[in-house]
Amino acid sequence: MLASGKASAVTAATIMGIAQRNLRNLERQRRTSVDSSASAVAAHDEFADWLADTVGTEPIESEEALEASVAAIRAVVPDLLLPRANAEADSYGPPSSHRVAILAWFSKRPEVEAGDVLQWAQQQVLEVIETHGSLVAWHTWQKAEDEAEHARREAEYAEIRAKAEALKAESRQASFDNETKALLAAAEAYLRSGTDD
Repeated sequence: MLASGKASAVTAATIMGIAQRNLRNLERQRRTSVDSSASAVAAHDEFADWLADTVGTEPIESEEALEASVAAIRAVVPDLLLPRANAEADSYGPPSSHRVAILAWFSKRPEVEAGDVLQWAQQQVLEVIETHGSLVAWHTWQKAEDEAEHARREAEYAEIRAKAEALKAESRQASFDNETKALLAAAEAYLRSGTDD
């Protein structure tokens, strides 16, 4: 009908509008539904697109805000998703499917299946945005938590090192005391043996 020129301008515009809407819906479905047998790497590509669309709605008012937003996006996989995927598995059991899929995101191994990693990853991001207000606010909080944890571990290490040094000093003192006692005993024995003659 369009090719023959028999459609009116209104009909052509309506058909075009419907086609564009259908294409947008197909694209949206493609982004949000990865088949469970699809590659985890494909799921990562879908997640990256979704993340850019989700975070891209946050206002960027300065170069510093842009840098903070980019840093937050880069931190999502290593600082949010991977630790949460690691926490899912029993320490003596096999790794969770989410961990396996996310590790495939790093290694780019196409043979690893996606499972539900896309939906799971989206849910994790939405949770931190809901909790912290934005991805940037989450990243700021996460960095503060990491720094506090690092300081705590450094303090623990310094305490352990101080205790080890104290134990070494005690051991050296005890060894010195034992040697001194042995020398004194030998000297007394020698002196006694000289007076006995």
